[in-house]
Amino acid sequence: MGRGSCGHPLNPALVTGYLTRNSDGSKMEETKGIFPAVDDVMNRTFQSALLQCCTIIVGELGLNPQSLMEGFTATCAQNHSKVIFKQFLVLLKRLQKTADQNSTSLENLNVKVDRLLPHEDVGTELTDDSLDEYLRRALPIKSMEEFDSLQEDLKSNSLLRNKLCSILVLAVGKEVKDTCQNMLRKLIIDEVAQKFTYKGKLAGKARFADTEISDLLNDSIRSVYPATDDKIKEFVSEWLTQAKFRVQKREKRKKNTEVQPCIELNLGDSVDQANQNSLNFQSVLEQLRVVSEESLRMEPLQ
Repeated sequence: MGRGSCGHPLNPALVTGYLTRNSDGSKMEETKGIFPAVDDVMNRTFQSALLQCCTIIVGELGLNPQSLMEGFTATCAQNHSKVIFKQFLVLLKRLQKTADQNSTSLENLNVKVDRLLPHEDVGTELTDDSLDEYLRRALPIKSMEEFDSLQEDLKSNSLLRNKLCSILVLAVGKEVKDTCQNMLRKLIIDEVAQKFTYKGKLAGKARFADTEISDLLNDSIRSVYPATDDKIKEFVSEWLTQAKFRVQKREKRKKNTEVQPCIELNLGDSVDQANQNSLNFQSVLEQLRVVSEESLRMEPLQ
């Protein structure tokens, strides 16, 4: 709902309520086409409300309130028909349409501004603590969605990029290859890495080269070793290719560790059963021995 230069809220329902009632407050008989005379309708309360709303309307439309009201009053004195009031309602509708258009434009502008702002997870205060907390949650990347999200943040936030680079250089190894692999392990898990190849030429594989993360990796490696582009490309490509085999190896190892307790449990049950059987056998032997001794004592002498 719009506001005029006076700051009053525009209330079309208020004016419409006056326009559809007689001076005594009763509802007008619209079906008969009867409209009361101006002298009857425009009592002081109505004039006050009409003046207020007209002032708001003309203020919103950039017109001159005084000249419009003078023309409106003069026309009312000469014309007792509904035309004047219909024109007034047209103004109300026009203003409402303008207000709706402005509201839509404002919403669109807010969307555009949100897209220009950095990713909300980075935080509005770009301190070392906030960046550290963000990277602790963001690394290693565990999904393609997280990969894309970090990509966007690196594009728009140079402080984040520098911070991540300083973290990666801590993973320096004895050689360029070791350093490259250590940094990649910090950046991305194998389950996500297996979805990439360096150039992305294989079907169903994403391209790792030329991404923000790839560029950051290259810069981080070169900050500790004078590596060439070809060498970095070779080591990154190899690590990405081997990712699926590392995943398979871990899954196989996990299955083996799940089966081993079952085997140990079965073996344990067998040992317990054997021990129980041995005890039962010894008990039977003891009973036979007792019976034999009793029989010998009871045997008559010859």
